[in-house]
Amino acid sequence: MKKVLMTAFILLISIFAYAEKNQQDEIISVLPSTLNEKDIRNWTIDNDGNFYYVVKRDGKYFILDQEKEVGPFDSSPYLNYVSKYGLIYEIVEDEKCFYSIGNKKLGPYDSIDGFICFSENNEHYFFLSKTGDVYFIITDSQTFGPFKREPSFTEINNDGSICYGVSNDFKTEIFIDSNKIDETVYTSFSYGRTDSFYYAKNEACRGTYSFYYDGEILGPYENIILLYSEDKPIWLYQEKGSKKTIAMCGDKKCGELPFDLFNYGYNIKTKKIGKDTDCIFTSSNDENKYIYLFHKGRLISYSYSYKKDGKEFISFNEKEYGPYDDFIFSCLTEDSVSWISNKPSAEIIPEGPAGIDENALPPFSISPPNYGEQQDFIVYKDGKEIYKFNNRNDIYFDDLITNKNGDYVLVYDFHNLCVNGKVHNFGHDGFFFLQGFVNETSDFIAMTTFDQYLGYSLWKNDRFHKTILTDDSVYYIDETVIRKIKLK
Repeated sequence: MKKVLMTAFILLISIFAYAEKNQQDEIISVLPSTLNEKDIRNWTIDNDGNFYYVVKRDGKYFILDQEKEVGPFDSSPYLNYVSKYGLIYEIVEDEKCFYSIGNKKLGPYDSIDGFICFSENNEHYFFLSKTGDVYFIITDSQTFGPFKREPSFTEINNDGSICYGVSNDFKTEIFIDSNKIDETVYTSFSYGRTDSFYYAKNEACRGTYSFYYDGEILGPYENIILLYSEDKPIWLYQEKGSKKTIAMCGDKKCGELPFDLFNYGYNIKTKKIGKDTDCIFTSSNDENKYIYLFHKGRLISYSYSYKKDGKEFISFNEKEYGPYDDFIFSCLTEDSVSWISNKPSAEIIPEGPAGIDENALPPFSISPPNYGEQQDFIVYKDGKEIYKFNNRNDIYFDDLITNKNGDYVLVYDFHNLCVNGKVHNFGHDGFFFLQGFVNETSDFIAMTTFDQYLGYSLWKNDRFHKTILTDDSVYYIDETVIRKIKLK
């Protein structure tokens, strides 16, 4: 009797624990009876909370909602929903391409390059098409072209005007609508995410860089790197003869970085959950590594590593950590720094896939064993060891995120996830681009690629769930229901 009561008590505790973990995950819809989670290729939601799904059946693709289906299509449509236009998707019929935008069908085109793109206010759109040997830019109000070469760096503004570059021979001409505003030997970037177009102009053969913003040319500079944009572009420049880099938000200085761009390699990662974007900028050479976190147009924290007497040291918030034999990878939040170091292992063993979870979504495939010299890899957070594992010495680290509760996610070799010490091997089927944790829980968002699904996924209860991410909520499919998490 005691054993039965103890079992019932443990079961009750488990039920309460699960309910507490999911109490914020409101059920807002039930999948149509003909669907299950694994059938859905991609999906979207409208303003009234109605969902639309792409499924594959008998070799064809269909768009379903709660009441009807559209199709069949030969290829999988990628769904968008924009309040002004309604449901939007690309289709292929008789080897010709079309766009269905609300109640309008645009085409035919020989091909459509990339996806349809929208202005920040979702009032205007454009896409690139090709007919015969020439290209066109199609917007919601007019068509530009034909062009002999594909237009580059194309962006649309909130007022519907469009900025693009057209390459002819050895130069690029820059247009706003049909008006040529500039030309350059080489234009490195062009963006139009705010109320004013901006772009970085790289004329390497002349040794000059300049920045076009709000109708004004800033510069010339010795180098420019454009990081990302929120309300204003965040970019870096270096003046000729200077050994320092200036960080800019629009046309205002927002920070100073103590190294020169020419002698350092760099990496840019942007992460977005909700309305705000974090940008992590890493710059390094053989001796030093700098990592900076930009948020809401501000430089909010930074860390750097350096070598001394053959050892690695890390500095953050006026604290020094080390020495370490080697320093490989790091990540940064506003108030903490995490990193990975390695050292030779006493073990020399073949390493095969570990921690395979057959119930995860989608099904795993198994990689062949890897052989080679083994290393001990150690994950630190603010100087404290939080995880240690053994692997081959040529492992490649892709990303690392941590939160205030001590949770961490590590991605290595593109398709391996280590979540709080538990390894999930996805073979060669999955690639992960981490976005961040949800509401300071151990659940996190990643951009994933699986089979024919490309989109956001929520990692929860030891598996990925197909996800829609909005400015204030996370919607995810949990077997036969759709749940909602309100972002804090």
